Amino acid sequence: MEIGIDLGTTNSCVAYIDQDGNPQIIPNDEGGRTTPSVIFFEEDRVIVGNQAKEEALIHPEDTVSYIKRHMGDKDFKYARKDGQIFSPEDLSAIILKKLKKIAEDYLGQEVDAAVITVPAYFNDAQRKATQDAANIAGLKVLKIINEPTAAALAYGVGKETGDQTIMIYDLGGGTFDVVIMRLEEGELRVLATNGNRQLGGFDFDNALLSYVIDYLEEKYDLDVYEDPYIIEDLRERVEDAKKALSTKTKTNIIINAGGVRDRLEISQDLFNSMIADDVQRTCDMMTFTLEDAGLDWADIDKTIFVGGSSRISLVRQKVEDLVGKKPSFELNPDEVVAIGAAIQASILAGEDRPDQNISGTKIIDVNSHSLGFATNNDQNVLMNSIMIEKNTPLPAEATNSFYLLNENQQALNIKICEGEDQDINYVTIISDTTIQLPESPRRERAEVQVTYSYDADGIIHVDVFDVTTETLMRAVDLERPSNLTKQEILEKKNTISHLEID
Repeated sequence: MEIGIDLGTTNSCVAYIDQDGNPQIIPNDEGGRTTPSVIFFEEDRVIVGNQAKEEALIHPEDTVSYIKRHMGDKDFKYARKDGQIFSPEDLSAIILKKLKKIAEDYLGQEVDAAVITVPAYFNDAQRKATQDAANIAGLKVLKIINEPTAAALAYGVGKETGDQTIMIYDLGGGTFDVVIMRLEEGELRVLATNGNRQLGGFDFDNALLSYVIDYLEEKYDLDVYEDPYIIEDLRERVEDAKKALSTKTKTNIIINAGGVRDRLEISQDLFNSMIADDVQRTCDMMTFTLEDAGLDWADIDKTIFVGGSSRISLVRQKVEDLVGKKPSFELNPDEVVAIGAAIQASILAGEDRPDQNISGTKIIDVNSHSLGFATNNDQNVLMNSIMIEKNTPLPAEATNSFYLLNENQQALNIKICEGEDQDINYVTIISDTTIQLPESPRRERAEVQVTYSYDADGIIHVDVFDVTTETLMRAVDLERPSNLTKQEILEKKNTISHLEID
């Protein structure tokens, strides 16, 4: 059985396609349609979800959240009291195992495969880390799909929408994406994408939290920064206040910290002023994306909101003012991504359904970052030479020729870059890989072709071709410094499989 998973920063969601061909959200064991992406480490078991979020108020040092923001970061580690170390892949795998269990308990059958969503602006390391987490969790990844693409799929499949150009504004708990797509009969084509991997509702929470902390210091000379228990309690309260201010003009934050009991009134206007700069950044990215697509605002037929933070009143007003027409509210922003993932999972599984609600919609996505390699320019300065431009339809590939410097050359070093700048200091080095050469091409000036490619999941691959013998030397197993090795994945899969996860 295959499912669709929206692996979110603050909350995750699971969906499947029922026997009538209709997408359905799978509720968790408490009846919730989303599950907090929070982990609590108890002595003999691991808890994921609402209870873990509640435990954070009492045991903040044993609780970990916002893991998605650390995907692809090899330096991030979470250490348990017993000294056990967990990587972002481990932690995401724990959440995925919980979601897998939720689906299996609800469906009454084994779930072995999933389509998992990621932000469109995730880079290669973050996508690979998500794939590895699913592998560790015991899930076969049918596809890694971009969250806005999944949302558009949920919007367009099985509906008489006609040909449309749509903009997806996806503002979640920790990330932001904006994507422009062309929806035509049987095809969903991404025209342009942009985003920020470190911008979302978490940042709005932090702005409000900082305001409350400053208030306590100024009025009561109370410094709470070093008290994790107070911080967790205040974080819970400011998150509730943020949600309330999406529909109310004012709300109260009840403070009970360090002997201080107070009621702090927060108006919608005050909150909007705290987050105005961040919201404007999302609007600027909308404009950049429109330019990349070669369109005008009049060409956008519909704007669709995705992600819980898109409910914020300032966000909705600014987007409407910029686009010039009211956005669509027909889809639940918390659930639409999981539904789209489930639709894609069903299509990839090739299952026959009693009706045709789920069809073989063709998806043509694009790469969110340019792909290149490091090379010396005429001044012998290392620079990024772009091979595949940003917003190129996927899959995509480009080939570059290298000429050996001497007949005894035994290796070829390739630095693969991801980013838009020519300056090597402002792009991400995805891989610094040394390719061992066979005997045949080792004479001076022998030509070796290196083909760089993005697959349909947006993950990078490299092949090396010996022009002299017209043979594919090998597909390069990229050394990714930000990701796990195959051996590490196997070891972590064994470790996580022995955890009792509730």
